[in-house]
Order: sequence, then structure tokens, then C-alpha cells
Amino acid sequence: MNINMKTAILLGIAILIAVGLAITARGLIKKPVIETPKIDNVTTPVVSEFKVLVATKKLPLGYFLKRGDYEWRAWPARNINGNFITNKMRDSNSIMESFAGSVIKNPVLAGIPLLKGNIVHPGNRGFLAAVLKKNHRAFSIRINAITGISGFIFPGDRVDIVLTHSISLGLFDNEAIDTEGNSNRKAAQVAETVLENIRVLAIDQRTRSGANDPETGKAVNKPKTGSSVTFELTPKQTEKIALVSRMGSLSLALRSLTDFDKEQARKLSRTWDSEVSEILPNLPGHGPRATKKSSSKKTYRVEVVRGTQVKKLKYILKHVK
Repeated sequence: MNINMKTAILLGIAILIAVGLAITARGLIKKPVIETPKIDNVTTPVVSEFKVLVATKKLPLGYFLKRGDYEWRAWPARNINGNFITNKMRDSNSIMESFAGSVIKNPVLAGIPLLKGNIVHPGNRGFLAAVLKKNHRAFSIRINAITGISGFIFPGDRVDIVLTHSISLGLFDNEAIDTEGNSNRKAAQVAETVLENIRVLAIDQRTRSGANDPETGKAVNKPKTGSSVTFELTPKQTEKIALVSRMGSLSLALRSLTDFDKEQARKLSRTWDSEVSEILPNLPGHGPRATKKSSSKKTYRVEVVRGTQVKKLKYILKHVK
């Protein structure tokens, strides 16, 4: 009995020691570290079946749209505004073509979607008013194949306006006109540039320069002679052209694209008939045939009264230096 008890006690102690050793050994054994591979954040491109028409550059107020000024870009469907121009409206090519020649009512920055309410199509109500800059007016004059440069002026171009008219020499001060050898000449022809860098808004009722090729995006234009041209003018320029259109013949001179944005600080030029014709007597200060000798002259006016008749005489004393 005593032997069995001792054996049981020793066996229990051995079991406790074994369990303790096992626990200790387990704690000493280092667990293997399993490294989790890092996964870089990859941005998944937004795939949308919606495309909207956006500006490719800054479009100012009153700007005439051309094919290169806008393009299709993918847009998230959840951000589609009802005023956006989308490819779901109709055939995308026909949409692109339909906006060429339209005008912008409010400025648009590059990359910003074009809005239906911000675009006015040719022929629509308010189109010409949307084209005009602030404090400017639209004014039309008559043209023909010659004065209109054979139809090679298109809406959006800039021109100079030249007036050709006859001037009575009697309107000048006697000191300004050389009357020597010129007693029978009472008038002179003169051409003068009255307005410069004027924007053309329309030819007849055409406000766009022509359709664009859907493949190349380039304008396909054919010259067409119009009977009238509409300009964009300041109020003062409007008054000037209204007046000069009754004074003589008006002609248009097309400006280079490089001159569109240049402000003209110089005095407007003019040309007298004696400058282009060798047979006409020269006017002082006007013309290529300058005299070799400088001279000074003085004019005397005399009134001769005979009864009820009064006769005015003029004498010019010329001193050659």
C-alpha cells in the first residue's frame, strides 16, 4: 500500500515536471515570421461610356468656335450635368460639326465642359448680340466684288476701311494750296484710311466662314462675293462710318493674321491724287515731286467795287530763296 502510494506521487511529480519542461521549451522556440507582401496602390482608370464636349483652350466672350477649340473627353456618369453636351445626344461627328461657327456667351477655361446654354448657334435669336463685345455696336455697309476683295473676306477677319472721295480745293486755306500753274484745278481726289483693325461679324447673313472637314477638322471655304458686310464698332466708330459712307466710296483692306491684336498708335494715312499721277500739279507737302528751291509766299486779297458790283481779286507774291 505504501509502495503504490509513493509510486503514484512520483509519477504525478514526473508528469508535472514534463509539462513544465514542455511549456518552457515551447516558449524558447521562435515562431517563424511570415512577411505579408506589400501591394502598391494602383489607380484603376475610370471607364465611362459617357463623353462630354470640353474646351481645349481658353474661350473668351463672343468667340467663334472652330473644330480645334473643343474635343470629347470621358466623364464619370455620376457627374453628368443635364446642361453638358454628351456623346449620347446623337452621332458624335454631327455634334462636333454642328457647333463650328457658334459663339460663346460667357468665357470658358480650358478643360471645362461646354454648356448648352452658353452657346448660341448661327441664326438663333440673340446670336449677333452675343458676338458683340461690351460697349460695341454692329453696323453694316454695302460692298461689291471689288470693294469686298472678291469675296475673300470672311466673318472673324479684320480689315481697314479706306475712303476715296473728291475734295474741293476751295475749302483749303490759300496758304495750303500752290496755285501757281494750278488755276484751272478746283478739286482733288484723296484716299484715306478712316478706320483700322475692324472685326468682321458677318458677310450678308453669313456669320461663319464655312463648314469643316470631319476628317481633318480644317475649314473648307469657297470665296463668295457678298452685297453687305457687318462690322463690330465702338459707338464713335459707328458715327464715323455712318458719315464716311455718304462722303465717297468705301473699300476694305484685309489685314494679316499677325496684325489682329496690334493696337495702332500711328496717325491714319492718306494719299492725294498728285502722289500717284505725274501729270497732276503737286500739292504742297503731298507727292513725290518735291521742288528743289524752297520758297515763301504771301497772299493779298483786294476787293474792287464798281457801282453795285464787287469783284474779289487775289495776288500772290512769291519769294524764292
